[in-house]
Amino acid sequence: MTTTTATKCALMIDASTTRDRDDALTITPTTTGWDVAVFVANVADLVPAGAPADRTAATRVETRYRTTGTVPMLGAELEHAATLSDTQDRDALAIRLRVSADGDVVLAGLDREVLPAGSCVAITHDQVTTILEVPDHAHHGQLSAGAQLAQVLTGRRRAAGAHPPRYR
Repeated sequence: MTTTTATKCALMIDASTTRDRDDALTITPTTTGWDVAVFVANVADLVPAGAPADRTAATRVETRYRTTGTVPMLGAELEHAATLSDTQDRDALAIRLRVSADGDVVLAGLDREVLPAGSCVAITHDQVTTILEVPDHAHHGQLSAGAQLAQVLTGRRRAAGAHPPRYR
């Protein structure tokens, strides 16, 4: 397994109540588009197929956040061991994409990596909006690049016939 030595922090963007941070991403603008890396917690190495925890997770499907408490998909101990962290090394699957300015994926790769302690940072959905409004923020550039990429991809979907969402 390789260790990521990313120049940017991988952003774990979730609700403020999220306990199981299972993914993180980096987005770097290039002269021809964007380099995107998505890191997914490598739960498969901790939970063998068919094991009791695997069967429980298949039944629960997701971590459930309820007013009466949280029911972790994997159970509390495994959830803690698998969750991406800003303070501990974590095994992850890394999906790396090179995306053109037109939104075409021109290169893709998948690898196992270790995200070292300090390479991830947790950001809430609410903080994303604030960070995008503050050009001096440490994560503004990365989130701004993500917003630009999202606009390109949304434009492609609409040009292909997708309709904008209707909010009630």
